[in-house]
Amino acid sequence: MGRLVPAGRGGGAGDGAVPPIYRRMTPGVEVSAPGVFVYDRPTVSAALGRFLIHWIVTGIALAATAWVLPGVHLTSERALAVAALALGLVNALVRPVLFILTLPITVLTLGLFYLVVNGLAFALAARMVPGFEVDSLFQAILGAILVSLISWFAGLAGRQRK
Repeated sequence: MGRLVPAGRGGGAGDGAVPPIYRRMTPGVEVSAPGVFVYDRPTVSAALGRFLIHWIVTGIALAATAWVLPGVHLTSERALAVAALALGLVNALVRPVLFILTLPITVLTLGLFYLVVNGLAFALAARMVPGFEVDSLFQAILGAILVSLISWFAGLAGRQRK
């Protein structure tokens, strides 16, 4: 995503001049008319590439979590791949609903209950995938924290490389 920068200067009020327009600093994207922005859409291959990278990073984070935590078990590489996909789907579809439903208690606990919401999403993904097991809710909370931290660090490393 590009940032918005001034592309021109407008005159004073009432002189009929066009106000400053902004354009995205992205190669190949232009302003079609004053005040009308043309946003670039990612190509299908770019979106698929980002999805695959995210899936691989989640899989690596999940494998590291299963290696570090004694209460998180993966039986095969196939279970790992399906678990990474299931975890992504649960995080995209179920976790926002859980967040909204538990918002009052999350506010009362100053956000600490959100760790439980993440743990519940992690445990739900484990229940969906044969070969991916979590021993307890506490292990699920710790697993969710570890996967989040590893994915976050990988995302930081990917952004610095650009």
